[in-house]
Amino acid sequence: MAFYNRSGKKLNLDFDGMESLTGGGCSTVYHNEDIIFKKYHPHIRKEIRLTPEGFDFFKNINNPHFIKLYDIFCDYDFFELISFYLRRELFKVDGYTAKFYSDDSVNVLLEYKDYLLDNLRELEDLFNFFSDNRVYLDDIKRANTILGKNGIVIIDPDLFVINASLRDVMDCDVYSLIGHRCSINLQNKKALVHLINDIFSCCLYGMSDSDNYLKADAFFNFEIREDTDITSEVSKRLQYVKKPIDYIEKKN
Repeated sequence: MAFYNRSGKKLNLDFDGMESLTGGGCSTVYHNEDIIFKKYHPHIRKEIRLTPEGFDFFKNINNPHFIKLYDIFCDYDFFELISFYLRRELFKVDGYTAKFYSDDSVNVLLEYKDYLLDNLRELEDLFNFFSDNRVYLDDIKRANTILGKNGIVIIDPDLFVINASLRDVMDCDVYSLIGHRCSINLQNKKALVHLINDIFSCCLYGMSDSDNYLKADAFFNFEIREDTDITSEVSKRLQYVKKPIDYIEKKN
């Protein structure tokens, strides 16, 4: 079997010359210095794969904080490929290519706070863009994020929901005439705060013991509303320190 895109072009990558990483039990990620190929395991349900619709939307996003997608592929044998050419078989996403980002594993706690605040402002703008386009952000966490010297990058949109509706965010407590936009917006704001908490927790865990790791989970625990400016709230809490680690030490 081999991988083909929607135009019937075969994927041409030298997998022997690429490194491989596990993808959270759902996939294997092959990469070299320039490109990744994310290959889903055969048993993985379509609900947790990137969809063609999602791919087309995300590919057109040109943002330094969001993964640059290249193409999607289906794993066909000879007869499946013939069927595909005859348009008798639907295209199923078995893998995709994207830009490779080097994770410099920047410890956000030890950086000057401008690193966090500058990245957070731009991430918040990106998350607002997703909310405005009814994209519900799921699985937002440190493990799906690159902490690079040039910035923070979201790299795993597989579970993002395109054209999300209220039922996609059932745990939301906002129900109004504009409920779709409101509930998605609120949940995406919560996802951004969770991401920053998780990044801080992981950075702290790498520096000290598990007790501090647990404490850091509530580093930013302010009330989140529809109109909350996340970056502004974080900035208020860091206004008297140079680095986030200083704030943690003062709290402890």
